[in-house]
Amino acid sequence: MESSIDWCEANYAFSPYIAEFWNSISSIAMILLGEIRFYKIESKQFRFVFHLITAVGIGSFLFHATLNRYTQAMDEVPMVWAAIALFFIMLETRFGPMPKVAVGFTLYAIFATIMVVAPASQYQFYVFHGTFGSLEVISIIMIWTIYRAKKTKIPGLETLFKRGISIYALAVACWLVDLHFCSWLSSLPVNPQLHAFWHIFASIGLLHLFSIVYVDRLEKDGSSPYVSYRYTCIPVVNYKTD
Repeated sequence: MESSIDWCEANYAFSPYIAEFWNSISSIAMILLGEIRFYKIESKQFRFVFHLITAVGIGSFLFHATLNRYTQAMDEVPMVWAAIALFFIMLETRFGPMPKVAVGFTLYAIFATIMVVAPASQYQFYVFHGTFGSLEVISIIMIWTIYRAKKTKIPGLETLFKRGISIYALAVACWLVDLHFCSWLSSLPVNPQLHAFWHIFASIGLLHLFSIVYVDRLEKDGSSPYVSYRYTCIPVVNYKTD
């Protein structure tokens, strides 16, 4: 069964076995993000989120390699789950343990999975992005509120947010241009492969924004977090226990 969307990259241009070569290869950025951060974080909740990010990267690689409806679900479902899990972490950090809400979010994740997987027409694309996009916007707003409340208290938080939101906005711009201006992009001497850059920039931007959520949780748990950078561009969250 074919996927509900075919991105702007020419199919099977580099290999008879990989439909969208650059979109597939760039998905490795998400796998690296998930695995590198998984081993640097002790919290089980955050480790679960980064495992989901790894699953997104694997699913994205398979989806772009095959443009198959089933591998498309392997890409999209973990994206929805990761967004739900991150949203719940932010709520729990702010309001404390919420077991009943956790059950509700689990049921919503099941419902969202059905909504994303079930439609077999072009409407599937809009159902998925309506579901994921709403979670994405709400989560970014909540991250912004964390930044506004704590930017003067936590060293490095302001730079972390400004870098993260700028890079993620660039990623979204790449995604939108690739989606809506494919005819123009294809007429250029070289297709800039903006969807592949979406994968890369989104991974870098999310690394920054997710780090803000982690900083918020560390402070809530009584630690004194601060942000440093490795190789001037990779954010690292450190903390001191009181």
